[in-house]
Amino acid sequence: MPHFTPAQDATSVAAPSPATTFNDEAPLDPQCKAFIETMAQSKGETWEQMGPVKAREVFNSLKQVFGEGPQDVIVEDRKLQDRFGVRIYKPTKPADEASPLPVVVYFHGGGWVLGNLDTHDALCRRICSKASCAVVAVDYRLAPEHPFPAPLNDCYGAFKYV
Repeated sequence: MPHFTPAQDATSVAAPSPATTFNDEAPLDPQCKAFIETMAQSKGETWEQMGPVKAREVFNSLKQVFGEGPQDVIVEDRKLQDRFGVRIYKPTKPADEASPLPVVVYFHGGGWVLGNLDTHDALCRRICSKASCAVVAVDYRLAPEHPFPAPLNDCYGAFKYV
């Protein structure tokens, strides 16, 4: 894993991806394809132009593309360190009831500015159900209201909790 010094700009190593094209060689989940195509056809403002409040509204509305996700999981919300929440998903019928469940600690996408437990609920349910594992999704505090390193500290706190 690369280590960045304070003098380096970590964003300079993340080049934008070329335009996405689809072919038959690498199948793509139909819901992911629909999401990507919807985003690619958008003629509106970029996330940066919208600002955080409007961008969050738009981002939150996109969750309908992915549906509700499997209902065969147990879901529990908890608050950690009086700062942030986690949502814990457990399969109703684990593959091996005699062994502890494997755990996925899930940090939702959104560049530390967008997303929440609800925007990624269907995905976390799918991971839990299909992989027969527990999922701990972290509702880290978002920037710019909570500047760096607050979101990262929340993620680390959740990891230590698990």
